[in-house]
Amino acid sequence: MPSWMRVAVELRHASWNDDDVYRLLEQHHAAYCVMSGAGLACVIRATGDIVYVRMHGPDQANLYGGSYSDDDLAWWADRLLEWHHVGHEVYVYFNNDGDGNAIRNARTLTWMLGPRN
Repeated sequence: MPSWMRVAVELRHASWNDDDVYRLLEQHHAAYCVMSGAGLACVIRATGDIVYVRMHGPDQANLYGGSYSDDDLAWWADRLLEWHHVGHEVYVYFNNDGDGNAIRNARTLTWMLGPRN
């Protein structure tokens, strides 16, 4: 990839969960995509200057389903703020689309993160 292009990779198969893979991503300043969803390993790891989080939904039986509880979102807000405070640019994408959960959860998380100064 060209050096000016920012890259994030979502590695879903368990075989990718390896320190050598994370070191390679760090070496190339590529972001590991942190995932939350049914059957997906949620590895809390920042490998680049950006952190990209994909919120697929908390329903363990259905990927892209369910609504995150306020407690879950508060936990994520803490993680996002930790990354932000050490200099990472943080992006979060909700795609737990069933019943409009993505929109509600994104609004709640935004409220929890508070105003930016």
